Amino acid sequence: MRQESLLRSLLLLLCGLCICARAQEGKTASLAIDAAKVENTISPTLYGQFAEFMFEDVKGGLYAELIRDRSFDEAPNALGLPRYWERDPDDRNDDDALHFSRDASVYFPVRSDANTLPTQHSLRVDIARDDGRRRGIRQGWIPIRKGLAYQGYVWVKTEDYRGTMTVALEADETGGERYASAVLTNIGGDWKQYSFTLVPEQSDRLAKIAILFNGRGRLWLDQVSLMPSDAEGGVRHDVQEKVAALHPAFIRWPGGNVAQDYHWEWGIGPRDQRPVWVNAAWRNELEPSDFGTDEFIQFARRV
Repeated sequence: MRQESLLRSLLLLLCGLCICARAQEGKTASLAIDAAKVENTISPTLYGQFAEFMFEDVKGGLYAELIRDRSFDEAPNALGLPRYWERDPDDRNDDDALHFSRDASVYFPVRSDANTLPTQHSLRVDIARDDGRRRGIRQGWIPIRKGLAYQGYVWVKTEDYRGTMTVALEADETGGERYASAVLTNIGGDWKQYSFTLVPEQSDRLAKIAILFNGRGRLWLDQVSLMPSDAEGGVRHDVQEKVAALHPAFIRWPGGNVAQDYHWEWGIGPRDQRPVWVNAAWRNELEPSDFGTDEFIQFARRV
């Protein structure tokens, strides 16, 4: 009996479905849209922009600082020079009067915190002779524009160095054309900031900056900087113009994955005293904290 009852129920259900299907055959539906009539509005603050410590978004992108690893904290090569830095005039180790060492015992004091490097570094330079031979370090991929002033500085500490230093912008080749230079004098004592201004006579998208030693003795370098004078608050002039033209409702920062690693305290105060931190979200890249909380808030207010 139960089976017969179940069978009757199934037959009735199938009949009902067939009737509904036949009833719907031949029917059409229409949708009318009146584009002139606004039912609801989308909030203008729903869409905005995004910035993150990732690849060239900040370093080499938004931020105007032209020197990479300006605190000499990247791992050194066989010559003792950290990433991005090279021996000048070339990288051949054929000058027994010039030696480099990434020094973890002497460096310009910075703050430290969780997820920052356990120790900071400086570059120790030993020059045994002052015989007129060109000796120094260089960094390439420096874009410069003719007639624009570039403001820079380097922190130096020494106990026995005798001589001067030259900072120059040149074509990135041995014996390349010099576009601008400045001589740093009165070098001596504990950490001091030596400032300079360079105004290149030519434009070059791939120039180099060279720091040359015209003397002998031991010295330590740290926190090198070079920035175009048209930068505002450390932000590239051309990038700021493009972002401002977007009229962003908001800018999300310091990013997505990076937000879990970044501490806002790292980005406040004098930038030379900020720690280098490890970007665990993106290939453990070292981040210098140069563009930080202070710079971002000022940038957001401008755009």
